[in-house]
Amino acid sequence: MKLLFFSILFTLLCNSCQAQRDFNKELWSENSELIKEGNTRLEMVNDLMQNYLKIGMDKKQVINLLGEPNSDTIGVILPKGKSLPDSLKINYNIKQADSARLKITQKINEWYNKNYQPAKLMSYNLGWTLVDPIFLKIHINEENKVIGFWTKEY
Repeated sequence: MKLLFFSILFTLLCNSCQAQRDFNKELWSENSELIKEGNTRLEMVNDLMQNYLKIGMDKKQVINLLGEPNSDTIGVILPKGKSLPDSLKINYNIKQADSARLKITQKINEWYNKNYQPAKLMSYNLGWTLVDPIFLKIHINEENKVIGFWTKEY
C-alpha cells in the first residue's frame, strides 16, 4: 500500500515539474524549430493560452503576436463535444483474433470518415514531450477569426 502511495505521489510530482514561464514574444520568435530539448515555447504555451490568445481574435492579430505559423492549412477535426463512442473503442486487455481487430479498426475508420469536418488550422511547433512532438493548434473560421485553440501531441 505504501509503495502504491509513493508511486502516485512521485508521478504527480514529476508531472508538475514541467518548467513554466510567462509568454515572451521575442523568445517565442527565436524558438520556432521543432527541437527535442530546450524549446521555451512549450514552457510558455499555458500562459499564452490563458492570457494572450482569445476567441474572436483576428488571424492577423495572431500572426502579429506569434509570427507566421509553421503550418496554415485545411485539416480535419471532430465537432466540439463529439468523441469516439465506447462501443468502438478497442479493449487491449482482451485477447482478440486479428480478424476481429481488423473489423473494429475498419468500423473506427468509417466513424471518423463520417464525423470529421474540414477546418482551417494554424499550427505552431512547441517542442517535444518525452517521445512525441507537440503543437499549438489554432482553429480559424471563414471570417478569419479564432474559434478555438489547443495543444496536440502526435
